[in-house]
Amino acid sequence: MEKNTQSSRFGSAKLAIAIIFTVLTATIFSFRSFAQIFPAGFSQVKVATLYYPTSMANAPDGRIFVTEKAGKVKIIKNGAVLPTSFLSVSVDQLNERGLSCVAIDPNFSTNNYVYIYYTTAGLPIHNRLSRFTANGDVALAGSEVVIMDFDPLVNSIHNGGGMVFGPDGKLYIGVGNDNVNSFSQDKNNYMGKVLRINSDGSVPPGNPFSGSEAAQRIWAYGLRNPWSLAFQPGTSNLFVNEVGEGAWEEINNATIAGVNFGWPGSEGATSNPAYTTPVYTYHHGPAGSDYGCAITGGTFLDPSSTNYPSTYTGKYFFIDYCNNWINYLDLSSG
Repeated sequence: MEKNTQSSRFGSAKLAIAIIFTVLTATIFSFRSFAQIFPAGFSQVKVATLYYPTSMANAPDGRIFVTEKAGKVKIIKNGAVLPTSFLSVSVDQLNERGLSCVAIDPNFSTNNYVYIYYTTAGLPIHNRLSRFTANGDVALAGSEVVIMDFDPLVNSIHNGGGMVFGPDGKLYIGVGNDNVNSFSQDKNNYMGKVLRINSDGSVPPGNPFSGSEAAQRIWAYGLRNPWSLAFQPGTSNLFVNEVGEGAWEEINNATIAGVNFGWPGSEGATSNPAYTTPVYTYHHGPAGSDYGCAITGGTFLDPSSTNYPSTYTGKYFFIDYCNNWINYLDLSSG
C-alpha cells in the first residue's frame, strides 16, 4: 500500500460482517480519535478482539475465519473468538508482508478445504498459497499442501494477496507488484496481476494468455497493488480494488479476460485505448467522504435476509483505510 503499511482488507459476502471487521481494525489501532456519526438506525457493535486482522471469510456453517498478520487464523464462532487458533504459520511480517488472506473452498461442506496467502519466513522470502484441511475448529495436523510459490520478493510493500472464488469455481488472486513498476506490464511474472487458477494451482481453460507458467495463470494485468477482490452476486462481474500512488484510488472491473489496467503508464481514469479505465475513482486528499489514500476492501450486499434497508441491497460498499469511511456505489444506475 505504501502510504501507510499498517493496512487491512475485508472480503466478506455479508456487509454487516465486513463492517464489524472494519470496526475491529479501527478499534485495535486507533490512529485517530473522533466522534462517529452513523446513518439513522445504525450502530457500532464489537464482536471480537483480534491482533491485526487482515482478512476474513465466512464458512457455510456460520463460522468466520479471520487471519492475523503475524500468522494465525482464528475462528469466530457463536459470537466469540475461539481460544485455540485454527492454524499458525511462520511468516515474515515486515511492512505489508505476513498472513494476508483466507478463502473457503466452495465445496467446504464436503472437503473442509481452507486456503491462505502468506509471506514465508525462510529465504528466499516470497508469498505462498497453501491449502489446509479443517478438522472441526482446528486444521488437521500436517495437512498443509503448497499450491503455489510466488516470485521472490524484492521489497516489503505492494504485497496484494486478496483472494476470492468465482462463480466458475476458480480461484482469483490479486498480487501486488512488489513496488517494482516494470513487473506490472511483464507477463512473465505474477507481480501486479490478477491470477485465475484451479484450486490445485493448475491452469484452467479460458485464461487469456499463453507462454510462460506465469502468463498462463494471468487473468488481468497492469496493476500496482490489487488489495482485495469481490464478485457481484448472481453475475460473473469481478471487481478489483487497486491502491494508487500519487493521486487516485480505483475500483476496476476485471470481468473480461486479459484487460490491462495501465499501471505504471496510467493512474485513475484514462482515455488510452490500450488500457481499461476504472469503474470508479476517488482522489487523494484530506479527511472527508470524497477523499482518501488507500482502498482496502469492497463487498456487495446481497444477502438472503437482512435487517438493512432495502435501498442498500445490491450496492457495492468500499472502505478507505486512511480516512476511515465506508461509501457505496449504485452500479445499477451507472
